[in-house]
Amino acid sequence: MYCAELGISYEIVPTKFDEVKKRPFTDINPNGRCPGAIIQYIIEQYDTEKTLTYNTLQERHHLKQWLQFQMSG
Repeated sequence: MYCAELGISYEIVPTKFDEVKKRPFTDINPNGRCPGAIIQYIIEQYDTEKTLTYNTLQERHHLKQWLQFQMSG
C-alpha cells in the first residue's frame, strides 16, 4: 500500500500467512511478523512530500503508536 501510494515500483510475491513463521522468513525477522521497520524506512526515505505522514511531533508519534499496535498483533 505504501509503495503504491508513493509511486514506488514493487513486486508482489504471494505468501501464505503461516509461512512467515518459518525459514527463510524467520532468518530475516525472527518474530515471524511483517517488519514495521520496512514501513518506517519507506516513509522516511520516499515520502518527501509528507503524503502519508505529518510534520509535528505529536502527529508523527500518533502514527508510530498505530504502527506499533499493528506490529504487536
